[in-house]
Amino acid sequence: MKIIQILCHSLKNDSTRDYHVWGNWCARLARNILSNTDKYQCEVWYTINNLKKKIEFQKQNIRFKLFPAVTVHKAIESFFPLIKSPLLLNNLKREDPKTTLIHFQGERGSLLHKVLKDFPNFKITIQYHGYGQPFWLEWFEKLFITPFEKKIFKNVNHFFVNIKPWL
Repeated sequence: MKIIQILCHSLKNDSTRDYHVWGNWCARLARNILSNTDKYQCEVWYTINNLKKKIEFQKQNIRFKLFPAVTVHKAIESFFPLIKSPLLLNNLKREDPKTTLIHFQGERGSLLHKVLKDFPNFKITIQYHGYGQPFWLEWFEKLFITPFEKKIFKNVNHFFVNIKPWL
């Protein structure tokens, strides 16, 4: 069985890229899984802005795949990332839904919604980290995002939240 960790937002192709690739939630969870069991193969897939070509490597028994991506604007990625990465989607088409689980780190964004819509045969888990948004954006979320999520999240097999909101 293979678990592919995918981050909902993109990373920058700059001097901090490698730090984030190895230290992000996706890689940390893959390391944790492998430290507790040898039943799974773990892969970590990231979308990287301004990356010219796909990069693949293996580190500590984790296969990393970095995919070229384009984002509308990094400033909105903590609210709703709008990311295009055709190469990531093409690679996902080559995976076997019977032996592959997809775990999204973060609950929002066009990449997640595209995978949920176009790959309904995969088992998909979403881990919500609690990005939150300014209170003045809550009306936008309730009017435009929540109705869409209620429809598309029906394809999610497991959704979990590891935070509590401040009241």
